[in-house]
Amino acid sequence: MLLKTSDLTINSIDEQSGYEDNVYFRKVFRKVIGKTPIEYRNS
Repeated sequence: MLLKTSDLTINSIDEQSGYEDNVYFRKVFRKVIGKTPIEYRNS
C-alpha cells in the first residue's frame, strides 16, 4: 500500500486512487480500514 511504502502525500495518493475529493477519501478509508490515513501510515 502506498501509504506505508512511499513518501507521497496523502492528497497525491487519493488522487492516484481515483478520488477527486480528499475528504471523501479519508471518510471511506477510515470506514474500511478503521483508521485515518495518517494513523495507518504511522502504525
